[in-house]
Amino acid sequence: MTDDRASPAEGEVQAEIERISELVETGMIEAGARAAELVRRHPDSFDAHMFRGFVCNRLRDFEGALVCLAESLRLRPTSDAAHFNLGITHCQLGGLEPALEHFLAAAATAPRERQQSRVLAGCCHHRLGRPADAIPLYRQVLEVEPADASAVFSLMQALRETGDFGQADEWAENLTQMLHSNYPSVRALLGFFQGYDFDGWIEVDDKALLAKHVETYRREVDPAAFAGLPATYVMPDDYPAFAEAHGRDPGIWMVKPNNMHNGHGLRLIEFPEEASREAGWLVQRYLGDPFLFRGRKASFRISLLVTSVSPPRVYLFHGGSARFSLQAYDKGRDKLGDLPMHVGHLGIFSDRTDLIEETARVMGNANSMWRFPELMNYIAEAGFDPGELWEKLQAQAVEVVELIGHIGLYERQAAHGQRYAYGPKIVGIDIFLDEAMRPWILEVERGPTFFRMFDGERENNPIFPQVTEMAIFPLGDGAADTAAREAEIEYERRGRFIRIMPGDD
Repeated sequence: MTDDRASPAEGEVQAEIERISELVETGMIEAGARAAELVRRHPDSFDAHMFRGFVCNRLRDFEGALVCLAESLRLRPTSDAAHFNLGITHCQLGGLEPALEHFLAAAATAPRERQQSRVLAGCCHHRLGRPADAIPLYRQVLEVEPADASAVFSLMQALRETGDFGQADEWAENLTQMLHSNYPSVRALLGFFQGYDFDGWIEVDDKALLAKHVETYRREVDPAAFAGLPATYVMPDDYPAFAEAHGRDPGIWMVKPNNMHNGHGLRLIEFPEEASREAGWLVQRYLGDPFLFRGRKASFRISLLVTSVSPPRVYLFHGGSARFSLQAYDKGRDKLGDLPMHVGHLGIFSDRTDLIEETARVMGNANSMWRFPELMNYIAEAGFDPGELWEKLQAQAVEVVELIGHIGLYERQAAHGQRYAYGPKIVGIDIFLDEAMRPWILEVERGPTFFRMFDGERENNPIFPQVTEMAIFPLGDGAADTAAREAEIEYERRGRFIRIMPGDD
């Protein structure tokens, strides 16, 4: 994130950056406040502004990140790191033209071995409807690093866009060979897809925006949709409705930041006056009757795979994983502050080795995570029908996929008439299971961690190579309907993926 050159008060700044970095996993909100204070104390420090830009991006405060990174660039105009991160942040906000400008500037000054700026500049050209301008950039990367899978994939796609299916097929064969039995390259390519992905996914990743889009969907499409989404109130506008709902049906409520995941900032309250009324927060009905796995709550995740946006094609992986809370569940009102029993995520409690070790012992898994077969077996032994549960999960996944279409995200990706400008996209849907085995949607995550994808394999996930096989193949001369041919090939290679858009007959 920072360059190697010295900055003002370098020792003090670097020491504070190291201290704040330790908070990024366990306390992002505090990390943000301390990064802001660091900039206030050292307004002329390049490293302080760069670091705060990094923290703002982690907080999904992209506008704030732009301000910090622009100031870092003012302090060091030739910094390829500042240009690169400004490009990434503009992409998050859908600003492809300014992103392109910064990626090209970064590519002009970056060391020879850092080629990602050039790859992303090519992606911007392609996504803006100029694939012919992208092709020379990808070729420049491959002259330096012939095994750069992201450059090969992007070149293959740009060649398809320009109608040169012959050369595109050659690169498809090349990339297939490159990835065969090379898991690190597969992982790197999927990381590229996830890291530099579609414009607009904040529309479902941000909990407040998701709630508003669901409200609109119910009004315009189906009043009964998303029955499995807990009642949600976005502050400050929805505070009166929240207070009224509590008056009708008092209970426990969960306060969350709109745009963060993994339990950061989360707390439980009993009364409306305890809620934050500031913008950036929401209040959601707390689901207090969970189905328990050996006495613990679980955060269950299923995965979507978007393979095409024009026309839209989306798959649901037939599987999933669960991560467990670090304490046995107790619904007592005096336990509301014991977050380790309410949150099924290790990150914010990574410093609680005592709880982690105890959970590993109880759950029989060092990572406090079970894969799909273990989950379904346990549910069956508890007297529930796993097949019936899966049908409910699939119905919820279809709702999410249709909501994404209603928002217009698929169309947005193809706004410049480019069918091949984006690679496959993996989306996580987090689910809560109540004691009646009813699934509830907690959130949608556009960038799920690799360790929570599909069946939750931590090493050598066998589904990752399958995703690349669904995306990389020769298409022939392009004379036939390529969209139909793509759909046919990826469907043949789908394995445990169920196509839900269009419906899988």
